[in-house]
Amino acid sequence: MGSSILQARKIPDKAGTIVGFFRKGRILKEYDRTKKQDEIHGKKSNWVKVKTDTGIYGWAFAFNLKPISSNPFALYKKAKGFEKTDPKKSIENYKIIIEKYPTVPLDEMTYFGSEAKNRINIINCMLSRSYRKFEHRNELGKAIVKAVKSGKKSEIIQLASCDFNVGYCNSDNVKNVQFEEFIFKFQRVKSLANWKSYQYENVARNQVFLYMAQKYSHNHKFGFWLWKVYERWEWSGFCFSDDRFFFK
Repeated sequence: MGSSILQARKIPDKAGTIVGFFRKGRILKEYDRTKKQDEIHGKKSNWVKVKTDTGIYGWAFAFNLKPISSNPFALYKKAKGFEKTDPKKSIENYKIIIEKYPTVPLDEMTYFGSEAKNRINIINCMLSRSYRKFEHRNELGKAIVKAVKSGKKSEIIQLASCDFNVGYCNSDNVKNVQFEEFIFKFQRVKSLANWKSYQYENVARNQVFLYMAQKYSHNHKFGFWLWKVYERWEWSGFCFSDDRFFFK
């Protein structure tokens, strides 16, 4: 997109009702194009029917659009696909994204460039660790409980995925974190968790949460997110229901 803010209209006409705005750098897919050209501020061009990843349809003045030579979404998908099978090739593709699309939005909150850098850090983390292979979720769950109860940082780190997410239980509001920077929080889990009472809860075909209540409050809980990836179970995240745990 060439303009900083692009208006999308209900019909292909400058008098059409505005149905949305697209910010600079947004990737738009073309669904239709008018044969007849219009003139706005002395510039002649067609109208293009577009849709963003937020689901907005509308007609945009094509003069304000700039074609891209390749699709960063396709390149990102390709890089993600190589992460487990060919990490070096994955990093090569992420570096291309950083060079070509550093400020192109991946979604409403993230740019391709910053996300590609994050994925490279995750891959380098994976290459530096020697993971234990857990074929059963209960086996991994017991190992996590034992490690967190012991408080041994080295054991906890070796069990955690490099692609680790933290957030509120029963919420989509999660954040990807560097586990080594978050591990100090587990000292509080050790003292607050009710280790005598925990249960598994399936959330998807290959995903399960290991929940346990807090020792002094039955209304609050901790959750360990376990995910089956390539025939092995990984500890991929942690959730909490009490703000005091995270902000204290």
